[in-house]
Parts: sequence; structure tokens; C-alpha cells
Amino acid sequence: MAEAQGRISADWLFPLGASAALTAAIEGRFDRDRQLLTQIAGVHTAFAALDEALDVRPELWRGVPGAAGVRLADGALPARINRVATAAAGAVAEVACAAKISAVLTVGPTAAVSFPSSRLIVRFDSVTEATITIDHETVTVQADGVWTVLTARTCGEVGLEAPENAAGVERIPALDDFLIDVDGVSSVITLPPHFALLGRSPHGPESTQLRQALAVLARTNPELHAELRALPVRFALLDRGQHRLSLTATGLPDVIYTNLVDPLETVDLIVHEYHHLKLDLLAETVPLLENPAAPVIAPWRPDIRTADGVLHGAYVFANVARAFDPIMALGRPSAQGRRRRAAWRAAVLRAVELLRESDARPTEAGQQLLDGMAAAARAWIDEHAEVDQHELRWATAEVERHVREVALGTRPEPRHMIGVLAGHHEN
Repeated sequence: MAEAQGRISADWLFPLGASAALTAAIEGRFDRDRQLLTQIAGVHTAFAALDEALDVRPELWRGVPGAAGVRLADGALPARINRVATAAAGAVAEVACAAKISAVLTVGPTAAVSFPSSRLIVRFDSVTEATITIDHETVTVQADGVWTVLTARTCGEVGLEAPENAAGVERIPALDDFLIDVDGVSSVITLPPHFALLGRSPHGPESTQLRQALAVLARTNPELHAELRALPVRFALLDRGQHRLSLTATGLPDVIYTNLVDPLETVDLIVHEYHHLKLDLLAETVPLLENPAAPVIAPWRPDIRTADGVLHGAYVFANVARAFDPIMALGRPSAQGRRRRAAWRAAVLRAVELLRESDARPTEAGQQLLDGMAAAARAWIDEHAEVDQHELRWATAEVERHVREVALGTRPEPRHMIGVLAGHHEN
């Protein structure tokens, strides 16, 4: 594979669908997480049951959101391991049932058990310990003296069915091939102070908005949409709050956290966070920077960042810009939209220059990414030099002023352009 020799294929720069290189990298990630699962299988019955199920049907690994949290549990304290295993227990039961193995899992304390592939949550009246009994084609959840019996779907499919109107069972809306993780492994991480999980299944208008955003991507960016399905991406919804919010979390290689503002902003957040996940996947395959901790000014932040953080920011903004080209082509872009697309390119170009000038020391693969992002930004700027001349002049001047002031140590608050560019992302 080209990545093994230190070079990368073109599909790492911009989406080309579920390509051979991307698929190989995803399979490699599955293999690494599967090995990690085997190493920690003895620390909790949930991990042991999942390890046994995957011995029977290894292809079911891609159906487990967040790799069952094995990266979060590895080397953690017992309380943390128990919390991760408890959050993952429903997903484990789904896979174990599809593999037709038997197991008994004791989990908790918890107020719910989430079954993401089944799009079900079994909720309890109090925070308590629960017992999950997996017996070939049934899964029984017992807590507070209440028993809930779920039955396997046909043909070994991952997923369980609940009786209609079953007490304590909450249903999660379907999103075609995508899953919304509610109270599963996505609930384990510690969020930044101004972030909060939605903490429930999305209501009709909320799930409709996410579905519309994915439909826009399928229509305008089919290659990108195919990559989202190939990973596959799972969604953890954040409380709406006052601003657009999104992030990805170390240890959950397939989860996008996002709130829902409006469909086009949701498209922006999905594309942005997916490319963080994609670049993380590439970095697991081939090194990109010899000194990722080198300090570098970010053209979109009021503080000094690491080279790795600036590379991530440039990569996601380059890809957001690329994704919005066909979206904006569907109609006449607004003044804000034109500013935004100019700002993306100006910031990416300057970020590439700053990375090259720093002590980050890009590898051959990293240099390929920088060259590709810069070339794409320059080509767009050349093509739009006349029609967007005012926006480009403004964006370039704002980026330069921002970089200059950060270098002088004045640490300005993000200007209007920076807010338009990055919203409230944590890059």
C-alpha cells in the first residue's frame, strides 16, 4: 500500500468515496482495536462477551459504535473501566446475540441500557445495577425487579426488537445507514464546560434536520457521503445551546458530536468533524509530522496551537470549503457565504505557510497534504479572483492582521472572519 512507503494516495486529500486506501485503513483500525479488545477482555464480562462473539463472527466488529470504548478502557482505573463497559453493554449484547453466544453481563450503576443498532433504550426508574442475559436469540434486561425481553432480528442481523408499547423502552429515530448513539459509549467522555449531551432521543424536527443534512451531502457530495458510510460515522447529539457546537473525542474513532442549528450549519459541522476523524485515521497509518507538538500560530485562533492542531484545522477547513462548492452552486451564495468561502481559502493558505515555517517538520506524507491543500486553495482563488475580489482582499487582510497580532502577543479575540470560519469548534 502506498501509505506504507510514506506516501499517500489522492483520496486522503479530498473524498473519493469508499476507496481501496480508505477501506484498507479502516480495516487496519478494526484489527488494532480488535487486538486491544482481546488484551482487555479479562477486565469486564462485557468485553469478554464481545471478544467471544467476534471470534465467531469477526465481521460484526464494524457494527459496534466507538469500538465499544476499548480505547477508553485500556489502562484505565477500575471505576472508569466499569463505566465504559456499562455504556457499551447494550451494543455488546446486540453483537453477542447476532453471533448466537450466551453470556450474563452485570452492569451499572446506570439509569439506562442503550442498544444503538436496535435504535432502542431501556430506561429504569432509578440509577441501579442491571443484569443483561444473552441467550442465543433473546436478550433480557433486568433492573429494579422489572424484566424487559428483546428478541433477535432474523438472519443473524445485528439488532433487537422490543414489543410494542413495552414499558421503559425508548425508540431512537432511524437515519438510514447511520446511528444516533444515546446513552452509549459517547456518554462516557468528559465534555468541555460549555458542551452538554442532549441526553435523550431526538424529537421529530431534530431527527428530520439531521436527515436533511445527510440528504444534502448525499446529493451534492456523494463521494463524501460514501466515506461517512464506510467509516461508519455515528452521531452523538449535543444540547442545542446558543451556538453551533461540535467535536470529536480521542478514543472514539467513529463518533461525531454535534448540535442541530439548521440543516446547512449541520452539514458544515458534520463535514468538519468527519475530517478530524479521517485525519486521525490517516495518522494511525502513516506519520504526518516529525514534531507534532511544535508551536504554530493558527489563523483562526487567538492563541498559539500545536502543529498537529493547526494541520487538523487546515485540513478540515480545506475539506469544508471543497464540500460547500457544489452546495453553493445550487443557488446564488449570500454575502456571508461568499465571505466564508474566501475566508476558508485564505486561512488554509496561511496555515500551510506557517506550518512550513515552523519546527513541525512534515514527513513526506505530511508534505503531500500541505502541497495538495495549498494548490487547491490557490486554484480556487485564481478562479474567483474577479468575482470574489472584495471578499478575497478582505479575508487575506484579516488573516494577516490576526497572525501579526498573535505573534506580537496581543492575543486578540477572534474577529468576525474567524467566527465565520470556525464557529465554535475546538480546533
